[in-house]
Amino acid sequence: MAARKSSSGSSRSAGRKRPAAKKSACKRSARKSAAKKSNRRRKSSAKKHGLLFKLCFWPFLLLNRLTDKWHPLVKWPARAGGSVGLVVLFCMMLVAMYYYGRALTYDLDKVAEMPARTLVYARDGKSELGRLHGDNRYIVRFDQVSQNFRKALIAREDARFYQHGAVDIRGIGRVMMRFFQRGKKEGASTITMQLARNTFPLGGRTLDRKLLEIAVAFRIERKYKKDEILQHYMNRIFWGHSIRGIEAASR
Repeated sequence: MAARKSSSGSSRSAGRKRPAAKKSACKRSARKSAAKKSNRRRKSSAKKHGLLFKLCFWPFLLLNRLTDKWHPLVKWPARAGGSVGLVVLFCMMLVAMYYYGRALTYDLDKVAEMPARTLVYARDGKSELGRLHGDNRYIVRFDQVSQNFRKALIAREDARFYQHGAVDIRGIGRVMMRFFQRGKKEGASTITMQLARNTFPLGGRTLDRKLLEIAVAFRIERKYKKDEILQHYMNRIFWGHSIRGIEAASR
């Protein structure tokens, strides 16, 4: 009887332990699945962050890969110099985007608009008696100006006018060389840049105005041909005493 009681008691305790073991096994499997899910999330987020890092810093990573097999005495200075150059280039791109965005706010149709004085004619409607208000200006076409004058104007103001775009990089380098050699200040503005500042109120003689002037000049170069730019420039030249344009100055 005692043996039967002990066997029945042990079977009951074993029956109680089985559901507890099942519960603990379920808990363990749940923990494992949760751990696997969290690991997957971490791996996916790590991949996303790694991809974002590569997209943002791919020039630096490319620089490191290109110089990876170089000698350390050459590799590290090259990496340092290249990194500084990339940062400077990135900053220049941001500045260019900022000023070009500001340049988009200007209406380039005003470049071709030449406000002149009000004309007063005689009764016959042909004889001009005079002009009232505004600038003393006579509008001329490109082909109405002598070729010799055009050549002389270009030689004086912008010798490489037909060879460069809005900015003359070679001219800027030449001006800088003369400044460092002789301490002589010279202007490096192209005809297009002068047309930009004579057409729009860009501000005073500051670096901000100069950069904005360059951005507007790039837009003018894209909209107008070289001969058109020179024509508008000749009609806007200021000769003093409210006289603008070569035709008014010649009179």
